[in-house]
Amino acid sequence: MRRRSKWLWVAALSGYAFLYVPLVIVVVYSFNDSRLNAEWVGFTLDWYRKLFADDEMLTAAANSLAIGVSASLASTVLGTMAGVAMHRYRLRVLPVLVLAPIAIPEILMGVSLLIFSCWSISRSVSCRWRSRTSLFASASSPSSCARASPAWTRA
Repeated sequence: MRRRSKWLWVAALSGYAFLYVPLVIVVVYSFNDSRLNAEWVGFTLDWYRKLFADDEMLTAAANSLAIGVSASLASTVLGTMAGVAMHRYRLRVLPVLVLAPIAIPEILMGVSLLIFSCWSISRSVSCRWRSRTSLFASASSPSSCARASPAWTRA
């Protein structure tokens, strides 16, 4: 087996550090006793006590978690179905419909889906679920079955 280059390891570790060091800093500073996280004042759990005592925040977190999980599951199913359809039927319009959302900036897509999904409905949980499901499904479908084997698509 060929030994990997030292520079490859340096690049990989630098990339992971770039992604994860800010997250670690945020977690560490969440235990800071200062209202402004400019300097470390001391260790405290008061912020977490206040958070878990606030029923509105817990309800919002539960709604966000439920919407995220269910929209991810539904969009994975829809995206996989679109990928299988693209692979199996080779229609001209289907790749355009599926791949077009990748070319549209996310903020434009999000606002347009919010307006489209919630035209006559207030900003309810079902409205946000429909918007996120359609956004995630359109974004995940090309990668879902891009390398699907013919044996898998016949199953």
